[in-house]
Amino acid sequence: MIFYENVIIVTTIRDAGHRNVSEVVSFTTRGCEPDPPFAPKLISRTMNSLNLQWKGSKDNGSKISSFLLEWDEGKGEEFKSCYSGPMTQHKIFKLTASTKYSFRLAARNHFGSSNYSEIAVFYTSGNTPPAPLPPKLKEAGVYRLWLEWCAPTNPNPNETLTYVLEMEEPRSGFRFKPKYNGENLSCIVRHLQRNTTYKFRIFACNLEGRSNPSREVKYSTRPSKPRYPKKPYVVGEIQARQVKIGWDSPRHNGGMHISSYSLEVSENSDGGKAIQILKDFILK
Repeated sequence: MIFYENVIIVTTIRDAGHRNVSEVVSFTTRGCEPDPPFAPKLISRTMNSLNLQWKGSKDNGSKISSFLLEWDEGKGEEFKSCYSGPMTQHKIFKLTASTKYSFRLAARNHFGSSNYSEIAVFYTSGNTPPAPLPPKLKEAGVYRLWLEWCAPTNPNPNETLTYVLEMEEPRSGFRFKPKYNGENLSCIVRHLQRNTTYKFRIFACNLEGRSNPSREVKYSTRPSKPRYPKKPYVVGEIQARQVKIGWDSPRHNGGMHISSYSLEVSENSDGGKAIQILKDFILK
């Protein structure tokens, strides 16, 4: 049995030893509705219009006579017809800016309508979002800062916004660098220096681009405990009733000026007990 599009030619061969065959019989299969077309494509868009285009599908024996374009009217609900006819392009007007619209397409011929194409989603253009308020400090650590912010007033509540948080390191000379990009309204910036002040600003972004930056704000990490100082040492000669003790500053001050030292003295009494005397030396 040999297929040529919709024409089928049948031949009969009994076996290799028989050369006689029947006459050729040909017949045509019945046509049917077209195959589902590909989803429509976006040609151009404005704030209140979408211009769509599509191609026909396999007609299955009967020429495609028209197309049916349906949409959800931007409501995310059931589909309704927005175009029916032979054209392969259609422009929809009077739409809402920065809004999501869904479309599906079917083809028709003499035998009926095809199944629908896959759903295509397009957005009308719009404005970039307004600048958000500057980020606020939720918690400061020694090597991290936890920041949070609020979404700006958005004229389209169905639109998804993302945020870009930028930070400027002190004396870096490279200005602001991005530290976060996503949909969350908070971020922990890690691997910072202790007791150091950083500048921050934030942008809100949508499909049209990103907003102007927020006002710049400064937040500081916390200092840590200083490292222990080196071993005390005797300065000058030891007197009968007094001795002068000196020491060096610790290698690391925890990121903050050392305000005082505490010196402990252990004195052996007749009972062999150790008495600890605590002296605070305030640095001026």
